[in-house]
Amino acid sequence: MLDRRSFLSTGTLGVLASAFAPRIAFARAATDKRFVFIIQRGAADGLGTIGAVGDPAFAGVRGDLAADFATGTKLDGMFTLHPAMTASAGLYKQGQALFAHAIASPYRDRSHFDGQNVLETGGVSAYQVRDGWLNRLLGVLPADEARAIAVAATVPMALRGAARGGILCTVEPAGCFGRPAATRRDVV
Repeated sequence: MLDRRSFLSTGTLGVLASAFAPRIAFARAATDKRFVFIIQRGAADGLGTIGAVGDPAFAGVRGDLAADFATGTKLDGMFTLHPAMTASAGLYKQGQALFAHAIASPYRDRSHFDGQNVLETGGVSAYQVRDGWLNRLLGVLPADEARAIAVAATVPMALRGAARGGILCTVEPAGCFGRPAATRRDVV
């Protein structure tokens, strides 16, 4: 139960926290098209987000969790989006979102950290490549289109490398690469 003291202290903390929260930056580009790459480091169960309902073993292996997908958005004959992801389902139906599920890199060892490195660098083995695949992409795009925003405490490996000019960090108070944190002025 929420009493007056809890309400006031929580509200006060919220107001104070918002004073130190990062500023939101909106990037301007010559096109309405955007590529959004999301890495959830252990934050989501892939089969809890997109269920392999077309696999005959899915219900048996997932048990009661498989029943959640009965009312989800069908992506194709194999996969269904969890019904709680209504905003993502709407974007999918409008052709604005695509899910690449159950894909793999050539990495087959069992280290989570090494696998994460392969995913973000685009290498075939851990620590073989020193920069990120998104950073290399920025290097081949026209200068006016080569922009990236990392919503993270540090620049993700996928964005690390020589093409630093177009990368902004929106969470770390000290900014990225020793530069001040991003503001609206920096990205428009």
